[in-house]
Parts: sequence; structure tokens; C-alpha cells
Amino acid sequence: MSTQYTATLGTTAKIITIVVSLLIAGVVAFFAYLAFATGEIVVSVIFTCVILGIVAVCCLVCLYRPIGYMVDAECVTIRRPIKDVHIPLAEMKDAFVVKPESMQGIVREGGNGGVYGFYGNFRNHFGRMAWYATRKNNYVMLETTNGRIVLTPDHTDMVKEIRRRLHQEY
Repeated sequence: MSTQYTATLGTTAKIITIVVSLLIAGVVAFFAYLAFATGEIVVSVIFTCVILGIVAVCCLVCLYRPIGYMVDAECVTIRRPIKDVHIPLAEMKDAFVVKPESMQGIVREGGNGGVYGFYGNFRNHFGRMAWYATRKNNYVMLETTNGRIVLTPDHTDMVKEIRRRLHQEY
């Protein structure tokens, strides 16, 4: 039996997503105007390709965002519209809640810094971490044999479930 945990966007991620979406819409509208206002086919093709590239990146960012988490007897699953991430319990050492103050000084090494969430590689005093987060609170850190993973479920009671399954307290 598996337990589902929601991961809704926090206020910071919502604001970043809205602002960036409006900026991208403005850029796309500007390029669309340039593509068709000049009347030159080569210019139109170039700007149309730029628009398609921007739309493709936006779609990928949306499709790889975390939308929830699931804990079962085998693993913790980070649910995404495409390509869920599975973290086997056999590779997990511990899970614990991290206070927001402990997540100060975060540096993004590669990934998304707020549009539809925060995911990718980040680091701070904990070291390097893979984030699959949607908010700037409710941090849950998974210590695995391969490194640290940060999740942000709407409710941190997920930690109790993971620990229960790790220690097989049925």
C-alpha cells in the first residue's frame, strides 16, 4: 500500500512562475511581431524557430516539475507529469525535516530556480543536494547512499512514514 503526498506551489514559486510567464509571453509576442512584420521569409523563419525554442523550453520546465510524492514499501517516488523519479528505500539512510533557516545560502548549480518549483542541483552547508521542491518551507531531506535529496511536501508527516518503512515498524 502506498501513501500519497501533495506538493502544491508555494507563494514564491507562484510569483516567479507568473512573472516569468508574463515576460516570456511578451518576448514571444515581440518575436511573433518581428517574424511577420518584416515580410522577409528568412527573418520570419528565424523568429518562428526562436519562438518554437522558447515554447519547447517552457513545456519541458512544466513537464519535469514535481507534482507530488508517494511512499510505498519499495521506494519514495517523486511524481512528475513525465519521468517520475524513484528512490529505493534500500538506498536510503534517513529522512528528516529541515528548518527553513538551515536552508540559507543555497546556490543553484544547475536546475530551475522557481518556475513551477525548484528542482535540479543545489548546494549549501549541507553540501550538494538534488531538489524536487515546490516551496520554500516544509523541507524534507532524504539521506541516501548517492547523496542528499530535498522534497517539500505540503505536510511533513511524510518523514514519519518513510522512517516507519525504513525501520520496518509495522
